[in-house]
Amino acid sequence: SSNRIAFLATTGAFITPDWELREVLLDFSELKGAHTGDNMGNSVYKTLHELEI
Repeated sequence: SSNRIAFLATTGAFITPDWELREVLLDFSELKGAHTGDNMGNSVYKTLHELEI
């Protein structure tokens, strides 16, 4: 974007007992720093840890 703010969305997917695919947004947050795998991975890890997944 023109404001140079980066965001990262973390999503999840699962199958219900009725075999329906569900997709959910777990987190949408500002990604600070470089767009490296380590930085993005740490953001996803933080989200999963906070949600106890």
